[in-house]
Amino acid sequence: MPVHVHEREHLEELLSGIEMLGTRLADWTFDWKITDCETGWYIQSSFERPDANAADDDTGTGYGRKWFVESGTPDTGVVFTAWMAIHQQIIIHELHKSFTVTVNGERVRLLDPHKDLADLAVGSRRITKEEC
Repeated sequence: MPVHVHEREHLEELLSGIEMLGTRLADWTFDWKITDCETGWYIQSSFERPDANAADDDTGTGYGRKWFVESGTPDTGVVFTAWMAIHQQIIIHELHKSFTVTVNGERVRLLDPHKDLADLAVGSRRITKEEC
């Protein structure tokens, strides 16, 4: 029978047990910020990891975006929401930051997740309404 999360303490207990053992991410320290709201909680992961913008031996704190967990969500739903927060958002973000390629003799971060829409549009092919 599924167990559902109705109390913040239960949510905290589930999130505190999450680690990435047996991977190169085992040395990343994940922590969770929980924000109460009327119908549940927002969870946001913070993590200590090597900083892609610093020297090799430096670490930095990274923050993911907030993910909503509704009160009454089954334990599995909470755990898989945390998985999505780590896997789909944080790890992909860090991989995008670290992926570089040499273009015209210059090293560039091709998939830089910190670009805004105007940056992303530079060099993009313009299309007409008829092409859509």
